Amino acid sequence: MAVKIPLRLRGIDLRDLDACDRIPPDLADLSWEAHGGVSLTVLYSDEPAAVAMGEAAEWTRRIVQLIPGVSVVGVHDELVSVSDIAARAGVGPEAARLWATGKRRSSIRAFPAPHQVVGNGSGGKTMSLYAWREVVSWIREVIGTDPDEDIEYLTDAQDAELNAALSTVGRI
Repeated sequence: MAVKIPLRLRGIDLRDLDACDRIPPDLADLSWEAHGGVSLTVLYSDEPAAVAMGEAAEWTRRIVQLIPGVSVVGVHDELVSVSDIAARAGVGPEAARLWATGKRRSSIRAFPAPHQVVGNGSGGKTMSLYAWREVVSWIREVIGTDPDEDIEYLTDAQDAELNAALSTVGRI
């Protein structure tokens, strides 16, 4: 299983093709992605999570050294909505909504709590956002399918540990 570590970047907008030209060949082993206004580099490692975390710190040092003005902010928590969950899990939106509200499959293990709730503007509607790594763990255990085959994510503790390490590395 490969460990996936998405790292959030500052100082580069990967939606801009010229910005992509700033990425040197020495960093080609990483995946570079833009999700709206969020620029990410993603490390996939076949090593255990503890080793992959060290690799992420080393890649962060290289990024800071090789791309002037770019820093790694930390591990990016992929937040997803219920409709995102449905699409990634290959189920209908209603099934994902029932999972999230605890009305389906909750007796086995409670669905993960949202990390954020956004909205409540003029329409009064809100949208809950969930950490994909927690949701995929729940789907694997409770539903018995694997929407992210062969991908492993860091635990909350590993995430916090890596963020602490990256906070010092990013200042090079």
